[in-house]
Amino acid sequence: MNTRKIAVNKKIKRFFRFLEELSWLTESYSDIDLKSATKLVDEILSYKGQTFSIEKFDQIGSNKQFLVGVLPRLFIDHMLFPTNNDIVQFANSVLSLQIPGHEKKSRYDIIGRVVCETNNLDDGALEILVKALNQLIQDKQLLENLIDKRRKEKENFSWNRVIQELSSGNK
Repeated sequence: MNTRKIAVNKKIKRFFRFLEELSWLTESYSDIDLKSATKLVDEILSYKGQTFSIEKFDQIGSNKQFLVGVLPRLFIDHMLFPTNNDIVQFANSVLSLQIPGHEKKSRYDIIGRVVCETNNLDDGALEILVKALNQLIQDKQLLENLIDKRRKEKENFSWNRVIQELSSGNK
């Protein structure tokens, strides 16, 4: 085979891999409403040329903004969330989010899904969680104690109980 045919075959194989990945990606996000997404893009574009006050932005969904920043940081910690299933259980029990097909997804895919779905939650209902997680990320000793507790309790560990204890001030 000459060099040109080899290069063409590589390009064809690469294109087929791209199509496979694209089909997997569209299937895994089939629940996303593209009509809503286009409306969101229109809203974002409508801000073009306008001054955007950070104070106004902070008032809109501040609990969601906090979680979007903090959750990935926590989820990446393998001591706090040893398995992907631990992240899914947290999302389910604390955020009431369902992550369909999580068994086939990578850790980062699951984290991304949870973070994106956080935007659809009721901001006011997130206050207790935000208060608890804020304590957790600001107190390294508290975080270390939680990791130890997690190791000891394994299957009996409950994020709901942890969140309730932290939000009530019981460390």
